[in-house]
Amino acid sequence: MVKISDAIGEADKGKAFQGVLVPGTIVHRPCSFTHPPKNKFLVLAGMDEDACLLFVINTNRPNHVIGKDALENCQILLRRSDYPFLHHDSWLDCSEVIDSVSVTTLARELARKIAEYRDHLNPGTRASIAEAVSNAHTIMEWHRGIIVAAIGSGT
Repeated sequence: MVKISDAIGEADKGKAFQGVLVPGTIVHRPCSFTHPPKNKFLVLAGMDEDACLLFVINTNRPNHVIGKDALENCQILLRRSDYPFLHHDSWLDCSEVIDSVSVTTLARELARKIAEYRDHLNPGTRASIAEAVSNAHTIMEWHRGIIVAAIGSGT
């Protein structure tokens, strides 16, 4: 028996997944920017044309932020009780935007099951992100504006 998903072309699958990619979407995907490269949970915080503006979810607060108030204020606690796909409480790092992945690429990865959709941020977390990002001087002003508008809008 032929599955409907097998009859749909890769381009159409990618387009279908673009509708899932809205601010607040949480995905799990391979990341070459980590050392060593590994799979990470990422939050889509906004989009700048076709570029995804992503934040990384870490198991612990990164060492380089500890003791630096400006960076510590950009770490949002994600409780496992709110996000059951997490194995334990984790930290969303809003001090650095990853913008090296396009919306088209991420949608294609979801369609090919290279990346996986995991969840969507709750309104409380979104509000915390908007507040942290609006005060984050480590993020370009242009990206701050996009993220605060996107993540704060609830769309």
